[in-house]
Amino acid sequence: MGAMGGLFLGLQVFAIKYSDGLALASIAASEQFVLNFFLGGVLMKLCENLACTYKNKFKAIFLAILIPDIINISCTYAIHYLDKGEVLAIHSTLPTIFWATAAYIWWSLRKRKMLDLG
Repeated sequence: MGAMGGLFLGLQVFAIKYSDGLALASIAASEQFVLNFFLGGVLMKLCENLACTYKNKFKAIFLAILIPDIINISCTYAIHYLDKGEVLAIHSTLPTIFWATAAYIWWSLRKRKMLDLG
């Protein structure tokens, strides 16, 4: 899952940064891929574990979405805020807010359904 997210968002970053030149766009896309590969993979596993840990289905799904989302959004915002080249960190965080939340919703529901069926 981390590789899929890294590829997806890495391509988006490449497209956004392409006007700055091929080299800079490639570097930014590579950084995005590596970050998503590691952090995204860990957070998707956290999402899966939370979705399957609690007996109460609502609580499990809610926490499986909320906790990784808070970590991911906080890390993304902090990285872009601390980067001196970024004017508005929230603009770089918006894709994470949208795509990561959607991924956590999908993954937690999928894993919980597999747990309930199995």
